[in-house]
Amino acid sequence: MPFNNEMHHYHIQFDTMFSNIPDIGAIAVLDVFFDSDKSIVKNESDNAMLNVATLMKVYPGMEIEVRDHTDASNGTKDPNYNQKLSEKRAQAVKDYLQSKYNISSNRIQSKGYGDIMPIDDNSTEEGRARNRRTEIRIVKQ
Repeated sequence: MPFNNEMHHYHIQFDTMFSNIPDIGAIAVLDVFFDSDKSIVKNESDNAMLNVATLMKVYPGMEIEVRDHTDASNGTKDPNYNQKLSEKRAQAVKDYLQSKYNISSNRIQSKGYGDIMPIDDNSTEEGRARNRRTEIRIVKQ
């Protein structure tokens, strides 16, 4: 599967979102962590989640899409496994922002992309690690 390099020019550093209103379509990778094959947001993700909540409070009209991606490895025979896992993880991030920081559900979309948008080679551990990611995309300012 080819790498999804066409989106690299839309990627921005998350901390730069505080200095300027991010453009619609801007994407930032978050430090959100899950155990393997699980969709529960780990405590190590608290700082990233706080940053997203703060951003949404600084820009009260902003709407985001939480996007989750997996690598192409999969210990099951179910071809939809990674898709379902990424959907659950994106929803878990949305639920976390709603429950812990009271961010309105109508400001957050969640979408799982499974393993269809790799940004690196899935044949190496480093590549698979880069492909496993959670992002936010600015939908509305």
